[in-house]
Amino acid sequence: MFEFARGVVRFVEQPKTIRYRLGAGSRTYTPDFAVDWCDGRRWLIEVKPADVLAEQRNQEKFDRLSEVFKSQGEQFLVLTDLQIRKTIRLAQVKTLLQVRYGKWLDGASRPAVPSGLENRTIAEALRIGASGRAIVHRLAARELTCCLDTEISGSTVLLPFEESHDDALFV
Repeated sequence: MFEFARGVVRFVEQPKTIRYRLGAGSRTYTPDFAVDWCDGRRWLIEVKPADVLAEQRNQEKFDRLSEVFKSQGEQFLVLTDLQIRKTIRLAQVKTLLQVRYGKWLDGASRPAVPSGLENRTIAEALRIGASGRAIVHRLAARELTCCLDTEISGSTVLLPFEESHDDALFV
């Protein structure tokens, strides 16, 4: 998902370890990922199973960590396995990444695309002369976006890329 997000400049695993206080005790913590965005934002991300996150002691811990990171100018997010592993979304992102990196369509050159595909369904875009390959390439490059939580089909609406579409991949 980090690779697919257009606004991600870089991401690293276990970027740093901090010390923080919770109750009377001092603890250490290392987030799973740091994500740096082109607009200067930095997300520190923890991924946990949904049932573990629901435990009261973990909620308190993550609330405290959110405060600590906010005081350092960083945003802390806890994502569940359910959020990041949505079956349809994950499969579609993997396919679009294969297109982006030339591992699909035999690395064929990028086709020409007519303008004005935004806010049309794929079926409408095909009717005005866009090829299926061209649409897929624009989706892979994140020049166009669409809902990734349902199968891409003729009724899928193509949208112009907005930064909020990157955030929606995660939250």
